[in-house]
Amino acid sequence: MRAGDVRFVERPVGATEGDETTFSDAESLVGRVLRSEVTPGTVLTAALLYAEGVGPGVADRLPPGFRAITVKMDQAALVDGFVSPGTKVDVFFRADKPRRIS
Repeated sequence: MRAGDVRFVERPVGATEGDETTFSDAESLVGRVLRSEVTPGTVLTAALLYAEGVGPGVADRLPPGFRAITVKMDQAALVDGFVSPGTKVDVFFRADKPRRIS
């Protein structure tokens, strides 16, 4: 977000719902990223923004119904250059039918 992207207006104390944190200067918003689109006139609260220095993660960018998982790699695969951050891999999952214990 850039300083010119926002306009400040005076609002009465307590005009926002709940205990939502609002902002009083453009500098505190510079570089922040919105969690979703907002319409003109929306009061920007901390809840609408990612934390300072953070943007959307993998889970935020996935289409509905998709999941992200972490795949642990052994040191040999990492050292040999087989997999590096951002590499796309196929993951196969197999589960045995639970056995009944008598």
